[in-house]
Amino acid sequence: MAREVLSLKDIQRLKASRKGPLSTDADVATTKKDEYLDRLLKYIPAEVVAVYLLVLELFSKVPETNLGTVQWIVFILFCFILVWYCWKILKIKKIQQIAISFIAFIIWVFTLQGLSVFQAEWYQPVYGEIILVIFTFLAAIWTAEKS
Repeated sequence: MAREVLSLKDIQRLKASRKGPLSTDADVATTKKDEYLDRLLKYIPAEVVAVYLLVLELFSKVPETNLGTVQWIVFILFCFILVWYCWKILKIKKIQQIAISFIAFIIWVFTLQGLSVFQAEWYQPVYGEIILVIFTFLAAIWTAEKS
């Protein structure tokens, strides 16, 4: 499964150009636009979130580490990694889709308390959970298009 969201406009564009993965009439005829659940799976950067959490866990085992600073450095690094991963590895060229994945990553970090700032006195885990549920439900309604 390619990770770039496939819209009706994409299918029409590929059909007209006969380039890319839809190069024959049979390919075009059997290709459908991504529906809600397809978009939902393609927008959530699960593999980046998983690696991020693993890296944080590994750093937590290092004695005498200023964990708050490390968490922020790892978070900022992974924001860049996410964009690079989507663009270069997953071959996603839709800026809208990368932006949605970027926001999803930040919300997942917030929800999982992956930064010391979210462990402040005002933070309640339920805030992140509510935001995550609402964002996940609403984000997949949007179909990312080429800019």
